[in-house]
Amino acid sequence: MSVRLGIVGGGFSGVAAAIHLLRQTDAELVLFERRSTVGHGIAYGTTAIEHRLNVPAARMSVDPESPNDFVDFLRETYAHDDPSAMVPRAWYGAYLQHRFLSAQTQFPSRLQYRPVEVTEITRRGELWKIDTADGMECVDGVLVATGHGPVNVPTALRQVQASIHRDPWTFAAPSDASVLIVGTGLTAVDMLLSLRARGHRGRLVVTSRHGRFPRPHSLPRGPAPCVWRDPTSLVDAIGQVRQQLREANAQNLPWAAVIDSLRPHTARWWATFSVDDRRSFLAHVRPLWEIHRHRAPPDSLAILEAWQQQGGWSLIAGPMTHAASVADEIQVTWSHHRDRFQHVLLCTGNSGNPLHQPILAALVENGTLRMDPLELGVQADPHGLAHPDGLWVIGGLRRGDLWESTAVPELSRQAAALPAAVAAWKAQRP
Repeated sequence: MSVRLGIVGGGFSGVAAAIHLLRQTDAELVLFERRSTVGHGIAYGTTAIEHRLNVPAARMSVDPESPNDFVDFLRETYAHDDPSAMVPRAWYGAYLQHRFLSAQTQFPSRLQYRPVEVTEITRRGELWKIDTADGMECVDGVLVATGHGPVNVPTALRQVQASIHRDPWTFAAPSDASVLIVGTGLTAVDMLLSLRARGHRGRLVVTSRHGRFPRPHSLPRGPAPCVWRDPTSLVDAIGQVRQQLREANAQNLPWAAVIDSLRPHTARWWATFSVDDRRSFLAHVRPLWEIHRHRAPPDSLAILEAWQQQGGWSLIAGPMTHAASVADEIQVTWSHHRDRFQHVLLCTGNSGNPLHQPILAALVENGTLRMDPLELGVQADPHGLAHPDGLWVIGGLRRGDLWESTAVPELSRQAAALPAAVAAWKAQRP
């Protein structure tokens, strides 16, 4: 007898999971997505041509068993035939939507799409009840694919309300407005590119604690031939990375090849770290890891560097110590600087803390879900099962257990593993 599963979230993780479950199980699926389109999510909902993937097209297939799937789609849809290119993210959103609609066509009786927001998930007898803004559904199991949650708000800005923009993707301001962008990661790169494309001429300042932007991608040459062993501590792990970087430099190999070769081992390394080591990593190593691991297209960074040299924007490195509304502006203070802005745009990344998502906060409060000790995500088994009665999590919600759980290669493997996990769970049901 087939089971009925609810998938909450229709971004990459939800779509990839639905495709694999349809192909490899007989489960009936109901996918819930509060946005008007499925497949795009936050990452691929942009329509700006200057917002590009930071991974070559050849590594972006929704199915790890069909590595050329996205490249084939680009060739058929956009007459684009370069697997090493970092193409517009809007194209990837179109790809995911196309693959989802194709699955709907292929399995019309087993896939139901509900464009509505989920307000609550509760256990009722032997079923899960999914409440939405316009009704409810009862299912045998649930996959939560809601991503990281709301944006991180720096402490100095938490008491300021006016003109703090928490959603960078909907940000719009007059071209002569003064704008402070908080954060120097990939989202900040996108926002700077957009403001430049719109002809922004107002004062533009970018700030972050360390002032470091993502490093540029080098030409794809494959990972370095590194030999990694499981570390005994964070200090040991750092020592291994430094040693491999020295050896790569001696062999005239790019440092990026060393970082890429570590990728298959990251989750296992994270699992070996104590809670104290993980806490130390987040406090001291994470800023450097992020800019070297999550790199940006080199030509995008070159455009921004040239614009900065032309006076288009400036950078302030260091923590903000205070912020307050003053008249129609926001006054922001650093240790040795103070300035006022008409708009503050948060590009600080999203919080993985489940308590920041209401539907998950309720499940944590009633004991259905458990957070990891550092509140990075939800505790689950190696297949994402977070509750034995059939509640799975995928993607950013698994960051506490896996650390690397945000990029397409990792997420596609999680989705591909779900059919076997669901089959094993189904076989054990009473």
